[in-house]
Amino acid sequence: MKIFSFYKKERLCGKKNITQLFETGNAFVAYPFRVVYLSEKQEVASAEPVQVLISVSKKKHRKANVRNRIKRLIRESYRLNKQYFIDFAKENTLNISLAFQYICDEVLKYNLIENKIREILIKLKQDIENKQQNEKI
Repeated sequence: MKIFSFYKKERLCGKKNITQLFETGNAFVAYPFRVVYLSEKQEVASAEPVQVLISVSKKKHRKANVRNRIKRLIRESYRLNKQYFIDFAKENTLNISLAFQYICDEVLKYNLIENKIREILIKLKQDIENKQQNEKI
């Protein structure tokens, strides 16, 4: 499998999985995103340890082409920066569900979105590591 790709298997699908993520997951805001994540320890590492959902509000961005552009920018920035986060999940045999909700009113430039995605992935890794250390104690 290619490193810098974003396959269908890596997308979070299914009403049951999405509902579970939003009901039991942890959330934080890193403007222009609201991030919801759920990490579960697995005995056996799964093929896709990280699954992602990208959401842009129809209320804030009425036109479909604008919403699609924002989602395309988010997907691209995630695709280029995901590898170390996926490696972390594989090392710790974790299944991580992740949702990026775009909450900004305007379309930001790609480099701002990419920097924020990078920061979010680093913060998520640290949060999950801290959670694991607290459970071991």
